[in-house]
Amino acid sequence: MDMAWGGYLIFARTQFTRLQMFCVMGVYGQISEQLLSRLFNPAEAIAAFTLIPLTFWTYGIIFLPTIFTVEDKSRKPLKPFHFPLAIGVIFLTSIPFIMTLDVIRSAHPDLFPPRNMIR
Repeated sequence: MDMAWGGYLIFARTQFTRLQMFCVMGVYGQISEQLLSRLFNPAEAIAAFTLIPLTFWTYGIIFLPTIFTVEDKSRKPLKPFHFPLAIGVIFLTSIPFIMTLDVIRSAHPDLFPPRNMIR
């Protein structure tokens, strides 16, 4: 939910193509699942290498409704800084949701798995 708001916010105001939007969401999935950092851990490298394309496609497909809500209009070429900006905006919009989840987890720990089971 949080990434959908962030995705809509950035994609409605910038001129990403739908393919670029799909790719931004896929890359954001890699970051949020921490798969890129796991490539450098020998114990997890094979699993991370296997999960990277699956996660990329999964996040892209999950956010197709967000991508399709943005008007399809003629697009101008983007500057290179637009891509990190998009990922940053999506991350910043997810912070309030993460903080809310942390407060709920602290108040009702029985409703969630132990923290050591979540990366």
